[in-house]
Amino acid sequence: MFFESFLLNFSVLGVLIVALTFDYVSKYFSYWYVRHISYKTAVPFFGSDYHRVLGLRNTTDEVNKLYAKHPDERLYGCIKSRIPDLILKDPDVIEKMLCTDFASFHCKGLGLDKSQDVCLRNNLFYAEGEKWTVMREGMESLLKSMPYEIEDSLHGYLSGINGDTNVQQFLADILDGTFVYLLLNKDFTRNEKKIIQSFRSAVQKPTLAEKFKTYLKNVFPSLYLLFGLSTLPGETVNKSLEVLEKSNLMKEVKRIRSEFQLDIKEKHSKRKRDSDIELAVSILASFITEGYIPCLNVLTALFYELAKYPEVQKKIRLCGSGEDC
Repeated sequence: MFFESFLLNFSVLGVLIVALTFDYVSKYFSYWYVRHISYKTAVPFFGSDYHRVLGLRNTTDEVNKLYAKHPDERLYGCIKSRIPDLILKDPDVIEKMLCTDFASFHCKGLGLDKSQDVCLRNNLFYAEGEKWTVMREGMESLLKSMPYEIEDSLHGYLSGINGDTNVQQFLADILDGTFVYLLLNKDFTRNEKKIIQSFRSAVQKPTLAEKFKTYLKNVFPSLYLLFGLSTLPGETVNKSLEVLEKSNLMKEVKRIRSEFQLDIKEKHSKRKRDSDIELAVSILASFITEGYIPCLNVLTALFYELAKYPEVQKKIRLCGSGEDC
């Protein structure tokens, strides 16, 4: 005890906890200021993303407002929860980043690759150091081995399309079929398609508890690790196990795990099988969260904007028919 009064000690301790917590969540708030990059003012516990987190505005409205306010800025900084995030508006910089073969990425210090969350533990986007390099090589090998003769499999989705079609649902159906074809089985069944749909629904329509866990992962990753939380419902993951065991993805996982020695030190056959399943679930989840959902959002927005300009539609049809456009 520092003081004789228990109440005084408790008050001092409370002030220290509040001060340390505030210092932790606002540690990077001056990150873009000292680098002379335009940025949006951040709020403790929410960062500069608070409008979206609190449901005041959606991401599209935020981006439109950003572009209108800073039309000439090549770079723009923001804070996602408490981590600095850079928005690139320069096409040349974006092209350079996408085309450059980086040897590694700077360590973020999140430690989420040690999480009990099966979807994060072997996720390329959360891996760090040597593990990132090895997983990147394995993921590259997986992508190269995927079948891409998918046109014939998608013809069924295009029949009966008319002006009353829900564009977002139409695109989701096509992407469902595409990801099942690429990851699970060329001759996919209803059950396999349901797996992709359940993962998509879990990401698109998270419960309040899932939203809180995602928030905790972004702001207090150490607590997320400590409590062994998972952002995807266990029921969604468990339903996918039987399908994954017989999928093309599992065959490729076994191949790349043995070829690139992906974090395997297990000699026991059952434990090795469980590790294969965990890696397959993690890869499937990363394809949905980092590939499927962004593609669906971009395509939906593109079709929405395209619908407002009939003259552009006409030019696209001319180009598609092989005429001079």
